Amino acid sequence: MQLTMSDLEEINNTNNIKIEASTETDAVAKRKAEENLAAGYDVSAAAAAAPPPSKKAKTGEEEEAKRQARLESNRKAARESRRRKKVLVEELQRSVIFFTRANAQLKQKNEGLEAMLFAARGHIESNGGARRPPATASAALASLHDIGSSSDAVE
Repeated sequence: MQLTMSDLEEINNTNNIKIEASTETDAVAKRKAEENLAAGYDVSAAAAAAPPPSKKAKTGEEEEAKRQARLESNRKAARESRRRKKVLVEELQRSVIFFTRANAQLKQKNEGLEAMLFAARGHIESNGGARRPPATASAALASLHDIGSSSDAVE
């Protein structure tokens, strides 16, 4: 059945619906309302307040089942969150142990180097402050090693 504009106006008047297009969005709303009227949909205030037919009212049992499912889902998410946190804490504890050991090794190495430096300065001062460069790089390393060995013996 094809409805004309006069038929739509008559339906509009019988249902007491005011359709005015003051803006572009209102024009779209007016067009949709006219399409709904043409299709025979009831657009009265009572029909607008009712839920759409696809969404029927839930019974108490359905709501309780949905609530229980949501609670179980939340419990599962909480368990997973606690598990992830536990793994993270364990990784951080391993990192603390690793870096504590690395720090101790670096401190020990630093103390050894400071001792070698102190011994080298003492060696330079005992030679009257004269700095004689070693003939080769290997000789320089050997003299530093000798100084480091003597400082280890002093301690």
